[in-house]
Amino acid sequence: MNDKNKNYKEIYIKYKQKYLNLKEQIGENNFFSNTEFTDILNCCTIIIVINLIVLYTLFDMITLYDMKILLIIIILFYIVILSMNEKNYKESYIKYKQKYLNLKEQIGGNQQALWIEHNFFSDTEFTNILNYCNQLSLKNDPRSSERVALCLNPSSHKKIYDYIYKNTKFINYINSIKDTDVSAKFIPSYPIEYRKYFTGSKGMPWHTDTSLFDPDCFEVVLTLTNTSDSTFEWKENNIIKQLKPTPNTLVIVRPNSVEHRVTELNQGDRTILKYIIEFVKKGEQNNIRKNNFALEFSKCPQ
Repeated sequence: MNDKNKNYKEIYIKYKQKYLNLKEQIGENNFFSNTEFTDILNCCTIIIVINLIVLYTLFDMITLYDMKILLIIIILFYIVILSMNEKNYKESYIKYKQKYLNLKEQIGGNQQALWIEHNFFSDTEFTNILNYCNQLSLKNDPRSSERVALCLNPSSHKKIYDYIYKNTKFINYINSIKDTDVSAKFIPSYPIEYRKYFTGSKGMPWHTDTSLFDPDCFEVVLTLTNTSDSTFEWKENNIIKQLKPTPNTLVIVRPNSVEHRVTELNQGDRTILKYIIEFVKKGEQNNIRKNNFALEFSKCPQ
């Protein structure tokens, strides 16, 4: 296999796994995984070969010539399977990428205003974020009695800002979905928020996120823990879609676009990080803070 096809094989495997993971998230996975099906196929082949040997040696029901023919057929079958594995991985990657994007669009989260990614950070990266937040003490939030929160000063909490805004995968992902006429800022003007929704909380009512900048920023929510029955819901073409966020689920929303809400918590709790990505129009030095920025910033519990 040449190096180019090997690279395509890697991204083919990545998108195939993303597609299968997404199918599993919405309960539409195949009964057997590819690995399980291959194991079953191998076991069946072994059983067939053993039976052929038994029939030949003990019962003389087939001739040695017949057994050789059958074994040749089995070998040829496996050669075909192996040759199929040496396929054009570029075509396979394109196929599974399209299947993955089509499925995302089918369940929502693939529009130009809402993006949803499961298991976004690596296990180590996510554990570092989670462990850091577990040390923080939350405060009453003057903006809502349905949660407690803490807005993290970048000077005092530099480590968590580095975990988020210096993450290569996150930077590349934002650059891949942003508008083409802007560049992303990875030093935010508005602090990262750590929030906890508790049992009995009414969540958040239907709303669209407030625009604080020109051009509009992206609002990002990373689910840290979720033992609740609460769901994230959004409206798409007048249809309400629903997701129960699992830990390490990343949701990105463009302000003044998708109407969404968080349903009430009848049991358990949910913790999240909420932060923004700002943008600057090409050819300009900075973005513009809107008139409501100072008020929103002042209400953030620190």
